[in-house]
This record gives sequence, C-alpha cells and structure tokens, in this order.
Amino acid sequence: MSEKNSYLRDDYVEYTPTNMTVYEYMTKNIKEYEELTALSFYGIRSTYKQMLEKIEEAERALRAFGIGNGDIVAMSLPGMPEAVHLIYAVNKIGAIYCAFDCRSQETEILETLEKFKPKLCFIPSFQLKAFKNVHDCTVVSIDPTHSIGGPTKISAFVADAWTGRVFIYGSHKNILSYDKFLEKAKEGKNLPPERNKDNVFGYFYTSGTTYGRKSIILTNENINATAYQYGITENYVRKGEVMLDIMPMFTCYGVSIAMHLPLSLGVLVKLIPLIDTKKLKQTLVREKPNFIITVPAHWEYFVKENFDGCDLSFLRTVIVGGDKIDPGYEEKINGIFKKCGSNAWIRCGYGLSETTSVGVHPVEGTPKGSVGKPMIHTLIGIFDKDTLEPLPRGEKGEICIYGPTLCAGYYKDEEMSRMLLKKHEDDGRVWCHTGDVGYIDEGGYLFFCERLKRMYVRFDGTKISPYSIEQILEKCPPIARIMVTAIRDKDHSHGMCARALIVLREGVNEKDARAEIDKFISENLGQHMVPKEIIFVEKLPYTKMGKLDYFAASQMENTEENK
Repeated sequence: MSEKNSYLRDDYVEYTPTNMTVYEYMTKNIKEYEELTALSFYGIRSTYKQMLEKIEEAERALRAFGIGNGDIVAMSLPGMPEAVHLIYAVNKIGAIYCAFDCRSQETEILETLEKFKPKLCFIPSFQLKAFKNVHDCTVVSIDPTHSIGGPTKISAFVADAWTGRVFIYGSHKNILSYDKFLEKAKEGKNLPPERNKDNVFGYFYTSGTTYGRKSIILTNENINATAYQYGITENYVRKGEVMLDIMPMFTCYGVSIAMHLPLSLGVLVKLIPLIDTKKLKQTLVREKPNFIITVPAHWEYFVKENFDGCDLSFLRTVIVGGDKIDPGYEEKINGIFKKCGSNAWIRCGYGLSETTSVGVHPVEGTPKGSVGKPMIHTLIGIFDKDTLEPLPRGEKGEICIYGPTLCAGYYKDEEMSRMLLKKHEDDGRVWCHTGDVGYIDEGGYLFFCERLKRMYVRFDGTKISPYSIEQILEKCPPIARIMVTAIRDKDHSHGMCARALIVLREGVNEKDARAEIDKFISENLGQHMVPKEIIFVEKLPYTKMGKLDYFAASQMENTEENK
C-alpha cells in the first residue's frame, strides 16, 4: 500500500518554521493595523498600539520583579485584557508561561506551585482565598474590574471587604494587587524579544487518560503554526472582523486559537471572562461577532430561544471543539442560523492539547459524521496501535497526527512522552499517538469513532481524567478502594460526568463515611472534578481476566441493591 493511499494527500505542504517568538509573530504586522481596535472588555476598547503599550508596561514590571529568560511565570486567568498583556510580555522576555485552571482547589494549586516553582503567579481576585497558604511565591491578584475602572473600583473594594480578601492582602506580604505590580514598571526596561534555550512558550495541564494529570510543553513554533494554519484556512477570520472570545486563557485552545490567531490578523477580540450559556443568543445579538469558538455546552439553551425576526447575518464562522455535538442539536442550530440570515454552520473539528488543538477541520461538503480534513501543514494517519503499520482507507485504527503543532512532550515525564510521540520506521516521521479510534474514507475525510482512553469530556468541554480523581480520593481516610468511571450527564444535553464506586475500610459505616467524604471532596477537588454519583459497594467489579471492569461500573444502576 502506498503512502498516498494511507495518509498523504495531494495538497499537503511541509511547514516552514517562522523562527519567531509568539510575541514577534503577533507584532510583525502591527504597524499595518495599529489604529484598529484590538481588544474590547465590557465596552472598554484598546487599539493594537495601546495593547502593545500595555504589553511593554507589563514587561517592565516583570523585569523589575526579576523575571528573565527561562524563568517560569504561572497564571490562572480567564479571558481578560491583563491576561493578554501578561502572556505576550512573558513571551517577549523569553520566560515561560505556566497555565493552570482558575477553578482549582488549594491542594491542586500547591501541587502546581511545587512542581514548577514559578517566580510569579497571577490569579483572578475571586481565587485569592485559595492562595492564603502560599508563602514561597509572589502572588499578584487581578480584579476583573481593573481594566474597566471608574465606579467599578469602588464595587471591587466593597467585594474585597465583604469576602475578607482585604485582610489577606494586609496579612500576606507576598500577595499584592495588579496596580501595585504595575507600579514597579517605572523600575524596569523594555528590551528586544528573546527566546529561551529550548524555545518553550509554555506549560499547559492536560487531563491524563491513564496516569493522571500531565503538563504538555508547547513551543513558540507550536503556537505560531496553529495560528498560521487556521489563518490561511478558508478565511476563518479576516482583518477588521470581530471575534467573540469566551475561552479561558489557561487552555492552549484559548491561547492559540482564541487569542493569538485573531490578534495576529488584525481582528477585534471581544473578551468575555464568564459566559452565561442561557444568554448566548442575547450575547451574540449584542456583540455581533463574525467569528466565535465554543464548546457544545454553550449551545445547550440556544435552541430553546425564540428567533422570530432575529438577525444573525453578521455571524460567519462558528467552531465547536472539546467534544462532539449531538447531531440533532447541530441540525437545529444550523437551521436557526439559516433562518436568521447567517451563512454560518457548526464546524466541529478534531485536535488535542498535545497538538496545540490542531488536527482536522470541517470544510464545505464534509460528509455527515466526519470531523473534516487535515490542516494544510498537518497529516492524519490511521495506524495499527501495536505494529504501527499504516492502515488502508476505510479501516479503523488509532488516529495519529504529524505536523508542526506537535508538543515537545510532557514536562519531566520521559516515559509518557515516549508513549505519546513515536518515530515510525516506514516514513521516519514522529507521530502523536492520540489513543483515539477512527478511520479515513476514500475522500480523505476523518471519522472519529471512540476513545481508547478513560478520559471523558464534561458538558462544558473540559476533559477530565478519572484516574486523577481516584488519585486524590484514595487519600480520604474512610476509603479502602475506589474506581471512577464516566456516565452520561443527565442534567445537560451533552457530556459526561463522574461516578465513584467506593469500598469502605472495615468498620466504617456509610452515614459517617458519606459526611467525611463530602467534606474531603469540597476541600480537595475542583468543582469540575466532583463525582455526581457515589455508590458504596462491597467489592469493585472485575472482568473474567481479573482486570477492573470499567464498562460494568459505568453501566451499574445507582440503587440500594449495589450497596
């Protein structure tokens, strides 16, 4: 079988490296559109020229705090202007951006800080209490109203007093406000852009599938290649258009496609740190975006709205990532777009954090059920997971990805890196092994079938590892054994949630155990990881081969008979 019949295509082009930092890539055309509006945050707008000035101000402050080439700066920020300024400033210095979820609990935060040992950590003010026991790192708290100013500063002060955050500022010398951080800018300098020796842009947590949470290493080239490929693909977004950014900045999806892509093309990015999915229609009509990146959960209430006389003609490109969207919902949403004068349609593609969210994208004419064709500088191959032999079109196997967006591996985890990135003897290429099953049809379209992994996707697109939940809960004193599986989330139209099967230690009664487990969960698990069901069992289910039977656990009914 020839290469062409398995995964090569006629229009594939090898990628030419930019050899630029992410900051340099974004600013290379800045003079072309410096007077265009770059960012909008609750009506407060800044031009590209003003955004660049804010980035340089942040750079000076970072340097005054001793941040230099190769240093790690941690951030746990939603979509807000300060996040954009800091990410580019950190990159310009040659420092490394370490992203973590702002929904994290204290135990997860302490684990992150111990693992990466950042010199500075930036957080939203609502997360401040979770940092009250952090003393070895300077923490900068940013109130969402900082960029808005005016009367909102008073409301922010009242909120700090009401929640007790003001006392944390007063009693922790290592915790300061963003205003105090920026005061140091007068002591720093703006210097030419640098790259650290390994060309690393940042570290991003990704939910583990078998071995718990892992941190992927993304390079400058990974982020730039992502923006470039999307930028030349069917004119997804164009100079001067409006993009609605509702993706958090602690995901590579949010940074590479929702931030770096549009800002590299002269696009106006409207930042919304927290979207109310029940008001998506209202938000779209108010903001009038041409381009939006979403997850399936964002559209859950959309189809229930009344669209008589509604104009959505401004909406041109809608991308859905993180998980498949229910075909019935997809048809309804596309029907609404058409009814409201929009040529947009749901584009549900396929990619991993390990490939900087790049893989394939749906184009006009994509067959129903397919996630589309590979990007121009990306190859998708279907391989036998044991022999690594390429499989014929139409035959199911492991989906593998090759291209410039493949991460550099996992942070300080060589074994998992080798499992992820494998060099194939037949073509000499290093492929990313996704652990997902799929096939490519005769037309070159990819069909995603199922996951080999245990990882599941929540209703909001967040990927969760059951193993990560198990690792934390097995430390709870009443628990002797635990198994976490994914079950359908009955409270939402899309996604899965966690179910925990628990074997208690001898002599522990269920009533007392329940109270202690609930308390342990509230203190140690982020809300996005909390199991929706807990079932006490005498023993965990096993297959005939003596292995834990996760499928049986997911099919188990939650009744008294299982206790």
